[in-house]
Amino acid sequence: MQSKILSTKIPGDNFDITYIRKVYVPQHRRGKGVARKMLEKFLEKRRSHYILLEAHPFDTGGPDARALKRFYRSLGFRCLLGSHLNLMIRVPQC
Repeated sequence: MQSKILSTKIPGDNFDITYIRKVYVPQHRRGKGVARKMLEKFLEKRRSHYILLEAHPFDTGGPDARALKRFYRSLGFRCLLGSHLNLMIRVPQC
C-alpha cells in the first residue's frame, strides 16, 4: 500500500472545513519525512480551510499519541480544549 491522506471536505457558507480521517505511511517508509512532506503539500493547497483531525496512533507500530500530537503541532495544529478524543485544529493561514 502507498502513502496517502484520506480526508473529507465540508463546505460552509463563509468557510470550508477539511477533516483528515487518516494519514497512512507504510511501515518501511516511516521515520523518513514522508508524512511531513505529504501533509505540508496537503495543507498548502488548503490554506483557507479549517482543518480538523483526530490524533490517534494505529496499531501498526507508529508513534504514540504524545509523539503524534507533537508532530501535528509542528505543522500548526492545536488541541481543542476539553477534547477527550484528541481532536486538533489548524485555522486558515492568511
